[in-house]
Order: sequence, then C-alpha cells, then structure tokens
Amino acid sequence: MLAPSTTTRDRILTEASRLFGERGYDGTSTRQIADAVGIKQPSLFHHFASKQAIMEALLDLTYAAPAAVAERLARGSGPAATRLGEYIRWDVDYTLGLPYDLSAAVAGDVLEQPAFERFRQDRDRLHAARQRMIEQGISSGEFVPIDPAYAQQLVAAVSLQTIRLRLGGPEEAAAFVLRGLGHAAARGDVDAGGR
Repeated sequence: MLAPSTTTRDRILTEASRLFGERGYDGTSTRQIADAVGIKQPSLFHHFASKQAIMEALLDLTYAAPAAVAERLARGSGPAATRLGEYIRWDVDYTLGLPYDLSAAVAGDVLEQPAFERFRQDRDRLHAARQRMIEQGISSGEFVPIDPAYAQQLVAAVSLQTIRLRLGGPEEAAAFVLRGLGHAAARGDVDAGGR
C-alpha cells in the first residue's frame, strides 16, 4: 500500500510500472493505468501527456542516472575492481530504493521501439562504461581474462536478478560479481595485495 503522502504522479508511475511488468507496455492502456490509480483518464493526462511519456519517465530512471554514475567511475582512477564494485552497490541500492517495477523498462521489446531511441543510447552508454571497467580490470590483472562484452552482460544479469528477487543486496551482488571475475580480495585471499 502506498503512503498517503505519495503524489498522484508517483502513484501513476507505480501502477503503470506494475501493469507494464505484468501485461507489457503494448498490452497496457492509459484507461487501465487510470483505473489502477483510482483516477479518471483526464487526470492521468494532466500529469503525463501519453502512455509513452509515462514509459519515458520510467526509462529515464532506469538508464540515465546509472549511465552517468558508471561513466564517472569508468573515467576514475584506482583499482577497477573497487570502481566496479562501487557501481554495482550503487545500482542495486538505487534501484531497490525506487517504488517502481522497472522490469518492463529493461525488456528489449520496449527499447527497440523507435520512440525510445534516446533511452537505447543511455543503455548503450551504461553497457560501454561497465565494459570499460572490466577491460581496465583485465588489463591491470585484477580480473581473469574474459570477453569484456560477455562479462558486462553477466554484471547486468546479477544486478537485475538481485533486484527482481529482492534477495541478497548491494554488498552480496558486488562480491559475487568480483569473485566471478577472479578478483583476489573478493575471494578472500589473505595476500590479495589490494587486488
């Protein structure tokens, strides 16, 4: 149940994200969203001009901030494992803190629609930044040799499953990924030497 102080806009995003997750973006109408919120369609359109505008708000939350954080960390200095771990912890914590079901926002069919091109670019920026951190870790010997594009997808999958299942949390997800990439400190080796 939503807190009484939740705004109508927040309730629209919450219910729309739930419906998009259950029925898909194309299978959800603005009438269904308005009914779920308990408002009339004209009230919904007062807050969002269209169903597309609702999905754009959800996609912005899904990709814009994570891409900016990942890019900042990929440009940073220090061990790649520290920066990648920081990103994973931030991402899981950030997404779990949102009251929205973002599963439809990460579904490929939504992002492939022409109307959402800008968000595909944000997604691609995010993927590229995570991949750069993995490449940096491989180059420095922090991570085992692995296809960085493949490893980047695995990082995304671990974060998504942690969020979807609401099991574990930011620390567990980061430790799991870093162990999987062969990071010595994440394995608990005594003489990890900062790597």
